[in-house]
Amino acid sequence: MIAKYNRELYEIVKNRKNYELITYQANKASDDFIKDRNLYFKTVPDNDIMLTDIFSVEFVVSYDTGLPFVKSEWKISCDEASIKDEKVTLRFAEGYLPGWKVEEKGVCVKEIEMRDILNSKIVYNYRKKKGEKCDIPCTEERIISTEELKKLYDMYRKGNM
Repeated sequence: MIAKYNRELYEIVKNRKNYELITYQANKASDDFIKDRNLYFKTVPDNDIMLTDIFSVEFVVSYDTGLPFVKSEWKISCDEASIKDEKVTLRFAEGYLPGWKVEEKGVCVKEIEMRDILNSKIVYNYRKKKGEKCDIPCTEERIISTEELKKLYDMYRKGNM
């Protein structure tokens, strides 16, 4: 999950009563953050006025494999370097596809060129938005260009917050 706290983006984890903001960047950690090896964290209550947004983000690209019965929409993981140097790594976890590299049992991957993407979108799933808690998760979806995809992916990628 991602949090917007004091106009900065952080990773966020829910504990029993509060949230933990996490960052790997010293410049985003104010004096009230605690340092633990290479990360900084801070406990904040749900009603902290500086905690304006809590959300997850998904990137989806359209790519045609040319194979029947294979979906054309692909979710891109933010936990790994899935977008790098004008290339996107697609992961298929329902078996093996011809010409794709086997990653582990039942999972294969293929690196494609950015120019081969038919279109892309970003999906935001909010738990809290603009300071208001969402009783029902609020979802926003937006079509984006491949340039926006690269920029937003880098911004939300784990380790960059």
